[in-house]
Amino acid sequence: MRTFSRWPGARGAAIPLAALALLTLPAVSCSRLKWSAASLFLGLPPAESGVAMHGDAGIPMRDGTVLRADVYRPARPGRYPAVLYRTPYGKRNPGQKHDLLGELFASHGFVAVVQDTRGRHRSGGDFRPLLDEASDGADTVDWMASQEWSNGKVGMFGIFLEPMLEDFQRIRIQGRGNARESRLVIGPWTHAAVSDVEELRFGSEAGFMKQIPPIHSWYARWLEGVDDGTQPDGPTRLFVMGRDEWRTEQEWPLARTRYRSYYRKPQLGAGGSAPDRLQG
Repeated sequence: MRTFSRWPGARGAAIPLAALALLTLPAVSCSRLKWSAASLFLGLPPAESGVAMHGDAGIPMRDGTVLRADVYRPARPGRYPAVLYRTPYGKRNPGQKHDLLGELFASHGFVAVVQDTRGRHRSGGDFRPLLDEASDGADTVDWMASQEWSNGKVGMFGIFLEPMLEDFQRIRIQGRGNARESRLVIGPWTHAAVSDVEELRFGSEAGFMKQIPPIHSWYARWLEGVDDGTQPDGPTRLFVMGRDEWRTEQEWPLARTRYRSYYRKPQLGAGGSAPDRLQG
């Protein structure tokens, strides 16, 4: 699951459908032509700019811990909306393709910040899953909104863990202002955003990269004020396996869900009846 959500508590128009060497990589430029070709392949508008990357930028947290992030920004000077992705799996993990996403965002007029979460890979501190995410995320959003390359508008996306589903529901119901426009995307993906698993195939439209155009369109609408009219009319977008198609819904879990229990029996797989020992 991946979410694209708004964070109303951060400074400016912050928006939230995701360990530490002190060495800093030099900025490097990527050609606009390269990303124009990639954009055409993915169904995105033409690239607006080349890309500059600043590696291992240090971001201080309220307790003094420094988290590290790679910052991808348009090569030309200016103030831009920014998008944050935080991950415990390594911001340079080749299986996650964070560099590709970062450069795609940057070539289309956003600053993309990909951050190792606390205690992971190039970031400092102790790794305490879910305990520090709210405060660290808020501190990072504030840092981004205050940078010279930022116009004060910050978005956030990332893997959506099951215990956090209630947070999404609360934001949709209780959030302030545009926070209620948060989005949830549920696809047939592994943590590496892979849709084909062993013998299972879900068709050409199942891949996560196919969701890049609507993700870009959503951020363009809420961070740049550009509405291309392609956004779905509901906050939840999900992939229906078996039918192998995307569907837009108004909530999650679906209000019309019918729950049924399945039980495994030795050498018989899943069945609809309770185990024999429970039937007597």
